[in-house]
Amino acid sequence: MRMPNHAYIRWLAATSARWLATCFLCVGLVGCAAEEEAPEETSQQVQQYEEGQVRLTATCSTSEAKVAEPITLRFEAEHPVGYHLIWPPVEGNWGGFAITPEPSEEKRDKNKPIARSSKCYTLRALRSGEQAIPELTLRFIPPGDVDAAEGKAAEIVTRPFDVTIASVLTGEEAPETIYEAQGTPVELPEQHAFPWRPVVAALVALLVLLGGGYWLLRWLRDRPAPVVTIPAHRWALAELERLAASDLIAKGDVHEYYFQLSAILRGYLERRFGIMAPEMTTEEFVDFMRSDHTLSAEHRASLGPFLESCDLVKFARYIPGQAEVEAAFSHAHDFVIDTADYGETESAPAEARQEEAA
Repeated sequence: MRMPNHAYIRWLAATSARWLATCFLCVGLVGCAAEEEAPEETSQQVQQYEEGQVRLTATCSTSEAKVAEPITLRFEAEHPVGYHLIWPPVEGNWGGFAITPEPSEEKRDKNKPIARSSKCYTLRALRSGEQAIPELTLRFIPPGDVDAAEGKAAEIVTRPFDVTIASVLTGEEAPETIYEAQGTPVELPEQHAFPWRPVVAALVALLVLLGGGYWLLRWLRDRPAPVVTIPAHRWALAELERLAASDLIAKGDVHEYYFQLSAILRGYLERRFGIMAPEMTTEEFVDFMRSDHTLSAEHRASLGPFLESCDLVKFARYIPGQAEVEAAFSHAHDFVIDTADYGETESAPAEARQEEAA
């Protein structure tokens, strides 16, 4: 059966359209595949070095980047097994770049005594313009190298990598045009940082003052009271006056009276002449006086009978009369007056001056 002419024309047009669409789709897919398979243009920079048995390849991932965009700096070293590599110890702000090191790696060839060590650094430019990544030094120490152990390790110094850093700002905000702005510059308000250093210094000084004041108060509180030394004759005369006013004789306690009278005179001898009379018996003291000439012969001769008379009352329970008590007291008092050291600024009592005049 033969188709009408108009139906045949419609079928032919539809078939042709389908074929054309299929052809265009195939061409598009082929173009996309070719575009995907085409190698991307790369601007990485590679440097190679060789020193002894060490071969080093230094690679910078790009020659163009933007401010704060990461740039990878990779080092790959091929060396015999046993070599100790010292990678460049760079970190922080370095040569206009913020650099962050990554852990190093080492892989060994199973069939050969060869090791491949690698180290990566991530850099971010801090400013735009033509920049140069500074040179880096790789030091390596062969196994058993005595000179290297003493600080003479071999090294490879890389060349700088030139990198063009573009600003992230565009148009009127770009660094190239910002200085061409017209008009009066706007003055920004001055910002003052908090003065931490003076505040910390003031706090430290305050703590030091408080601590010093505390220890000073403790020292003043705990230190021993100053010892006021009075002349020996003043002490002895004051003790004799106290004994005379004690009414021991009126109370009938003659025994205690003579104990104190003897102790006062013995104490005076110790304070005035350094004679340890309080620790000696009367017999020991008399024997000591025979060989010691600190006192005059008259005073030495009078001390023995005086102390013996005191011992009679203290130990033999002898009861002296009133006249004997007064004589014993006068003897001790006169002995102190006669042997006292009055010094240059102190005058002798009136009775002592009268005796010297006579």
